[in-house]
Amino acid sequence: LPQLGTKTIWDIRLNDLRLGTGEWWMPWQQAIGCYGIDLGGKEFNLPVARAFALASAKRIMSDGYVFENGRWVEYEIAAIDGRRERSGMFTVSWMPLAIATILRNEPNNTQARAIWRQIQIDARDNGRWIPPEVK
Repeated sequence: LPQLGTKTIWDIRLNDLRLGTGEWWMPWQQAIGCYGIDLGGKEFNLPVARAFALASAKRIMSDGYVFENGRWVEYEIAAIDGRRERSGMFTVSWMPLAIATILRNEPNNTQARAIWRQIQIDARDNGRWIPPEVK
């Protein structure tokens, strides 16, 4: 954590052939990290870890989820300049860990609750990748 400071994006890739030109990051990967850091912070009573995980998860929510055509859509790859890409493969896997992190810390967060409802609808009772404590 000390190396990351107050960054809310941790692993920026520059001109990565898999992602595109410019600076990109992968919210789906960071969501896994947020969830783990928050869980560790809770288990070992480290408020600074929990605050860091929450701030980073909120960045994922702001950059990685867009309300389109009446529903929340996840974008698992994001450019610093606002470009986004999605495959549809992360709707109910990995990305929901960011939302779970937010809800563990802020159970009444309106946007996170709305996204969580969409995740549950998309999962169609197939929640094997959805954190059990938030269901």
